[in-house]
Amino acid sequence: MPRNGSGVASQPANTRGGPSGTSISSSKYNTVTDDIYQLLNDPMPITSGGTNANTIAGARTNLELDKKVVYVEKSADYTAVAADNNAVHRYTAAATVTIDPAATLATNWHHTIIADANVRIDPDGAELINGASFLSLVSGQAAYVICSGTAFHAIVVNRYAPAVPGQIYGLTLSNNVADATNDIDIAAGSAASDGATPYLMTLGSALTKRLDAGWSVGTNQGGLDTGSVANGTYNVFEIQRSDTGVVDALFSLSATAPTMPANYDRKRILGSILRESGAIVAFTQVGDIFKRKLPVRDVNATSAGISAVTRTLSIPTGRVLEALLSVQVATSGASGESAYISELTSPDQAVSSPYITVGLGAGGAGQEWVSGRWFTNASAQIRSRQSVGGATETLNIFTLGWVDTRGREG
Repeated sequence: MPRNGSGVASQPANTRGGPSGTSISSSKYNTVTDDIYQLLNDPMPITSGGTNANTIAGARTNLELDKKVVYVEKSADYTAVAADNNAVHRYTAAATVTIDPAATLATNWHHTIIADANVRIDPDGAELINGASFLSLVSGQAAYVICSGTAFHAIVVNRYAPAVPGQIYGLTLSNNVADATNDIDIAAGSAASDGATPYLMTLGSALTKRLDAGWSVGTNQGGLDTGSVANGTYNVFEIQRSDTGVVDALFSLSATAPTMPANYDRKRILGSILRESGAIVAFTQVGDIFKRKLPVRDVNATSAGISAVTRTLSIPTGRVLEALLSVQVATSGASGESAYISELTSPDQAVSSPYITVGLGAGGAGQEWVSGRWFTNASAQIRSRQSVGGATETLNIFTLGWVDTRGREG
């Protein structure tokens, strides 16, 4: 043999020629060429830089290499077999994946399953996977399954990584310049979806959505979840399909339960906008602060008396927000005037120290102003009381904007 037991080739015995000019024996020549022929056709040992195999499959086995990754999309039940070693199957519809017996597949067989729909992984007979008779994947998960020779073990990961509850970056709202009456621009950014398990939804580029048209995917398309546009509060949601990862935006009258487009199953409120007199109110957003570009005088009260009065403000309804207000008291009389502004969740208090928001002492005509922030109820209301509230005393409340925690209040 041309190689010894260690795979090392050696010269056949008694085959060297003599001095130059000496005749070479045909038997010696034939022995050498036969050995060379055998060396060239026999598998080369791994220790000599070969694969010790005559086939690709054999070489892969000897070198302990996987075959190339094969990606296949499936939409029905399937049985995973030995040939699926190192394959990646993505399921686009609900399915059951049955696995051939562990003994047939042998130790180290491995297979990746991506679930874009609910998938059940079911080993053969009484065999187990992760110690159970089956493994369930929900849409958005993936499993790396490996065979031990008698059972199966799986590493399960979420393809859309869970996010920190409430986190949000960017996604600022603004009036669209081309159609400020009906359109809203949403800046690029990321936010955690609401629900028990939040997922990070990333809007890669700015999006423009139309309030006056039914929802359709994409920028410069309709954004209304249902019905026809009217005056009132509209809540802006970032939405996502967990099966494809597509992110979009949606307008809804509901602050908690918008009518979601088909297959969209994740959402997060980004803020609320107002439509008044047939147009979206002009505003500026910086972080959680939404400022109306033109303040609104929501209260101009004279002869209001000293009893508590519920005041409705020009901010979004449907959620508890913090109103940004400028409050003025004025009097043309000599008795002075004070006012107390409070949340409806607080006890009603007559105007007296320390329950005074702004005030004028007795002694003649004058006015005083103060700015502040007050929590409203879901109907955009607060409470006011005046110390005098007669015909010569006036209370003005100007609404400047509101503070919206945009889904972090939970």
